[in-house]
Amino acid sequence: MNYVQYPVFMITVPATASIEILKNAVEGATKRARELHIDPPRIVGVTVLTGENLGADTLRVVLERAHNAKDAGLDGVVCAASEAEMIRKEFGEKFIIVTPGIRPKGYKKDDQARVATAQEAIAAGANFIVVGRPILEAKDPLKAAEEIILECKN
Repeated sequence: MNYVQYPVFMITVPATASIEILKNAVEGATKRARELHIDPPRIVGVTVLTGENLGADTLRVVLERAHNAKDAGLDGVVCAASEAEMIRKEFGEKFIIVTPGIRPKGYKKDDQARVATAQEAIAAGANFIVVGRPILEAKDPLKAAEEIILECKN
């Protein structure tokens, strides 16, 4: 089968996987990138989905999974803005934090339990934000994206 291979910037894996599986993901991505003569993708572990709410246990579970991700050699984690500040303090500036569940101020939560504005996520330590429905469902998606970018700059 012939197919085109593009460099990939970032890959997510479930941080619930065993350390061995996570290490295999890092090793496999690194090996394949070397074969293709490209930079390896960043690999981040998804801790707890922003649609989930584990109550008082959420932060503890996110931290446990982040430690597994770090121990396995992942570059960072995916977590809600509400956990980003603690992740940043615990793992330092080089550990990547990807924050989904981004909503403009006043936007509905939809099925998301833990949301934040782009500005709140960045202030908490997020390196990357994930914005879905607020852009995809907007009457003018480009304008919605531009407004979120402007919010990030304030």
